Amino acid sequence: RRSCISHTPLYTLARRDRFDGMIVPRDVLKPYSVEVFERDLQEAIDCWKADQVRAVWLNIPIECGYLLAVASKFGFACHNAKRDTVAVYRWLAATEDKVPPYCSHIVGVGGIVLRNNDSAPPEILLVQEKYTSPSRKGLWKLPTGTVEAGEDLSDAIVREVTEETGILARTLRLCCFRQIHGFAFGCSDLHFVFLMQAESDNITLDPEELIGCCWMPLEEFLHSSQS
Repeated sequence: RRSCISHTPLYTLARRDRFDGMIVPRDVLKPYSVEVFERDLQEAIDCWKADQVRAVWLNIPIECGYLLAVASKFGFACHNAKRDTVAVYRWLAATEDKVPPYCSHIVGVGGIVLRNNDSAPPEILLVQEKYTSPSRKGLWKLPTGTVEAGEDLSDAIVREVTEETGILARTLRLCCFRQIHGFAFGCSDLHFVFLMQAESDNITLDPEELIGCCWMPLEEFLHSSQS
């Protein structure tokens, strides 16, 4: 590699990714002032271009938000943000920008949790959400939730059912899924519904999430106007 920068860590501390891009870790940027960052970033960009780097990523710590204006001045665009870091990038190659947009979908799960009793018709586990639109307040619905990063769909619904209702249940099969657009944060939403078998009976409602939870006869649920 060229040693065209002798005073800045941006070039030497950045790591190359598998797409011939360079990633500058967040800790590299913490000590920077605006003036030094502006000077070093320009010199680093010149070297990256000479090395035919396709794209450059800067992971800017939230406490160094003042560096965002400098990055924007040099053509960097915001790509995504987490709790403590804003990721900005600039496409350097002469070709069309090939960087995909950040995650476009939220993934959710729901559970049809059934309890079978030899002496009674099957019952379904239902909840009433604490935070919902006025038109849906008080409606009985399936337990649902959002899949966490790195979590399998089936594990997510088992966790959500237990967290919200205290009921232990296992998944039997995936029943269906649906997709809608314009959901939270402008993202599309994929929602997967599992058939589940209850393995416990006693409900422990989470008051932070729910205002109601019950076992309802399945036939009653299917014909109810409040579900």
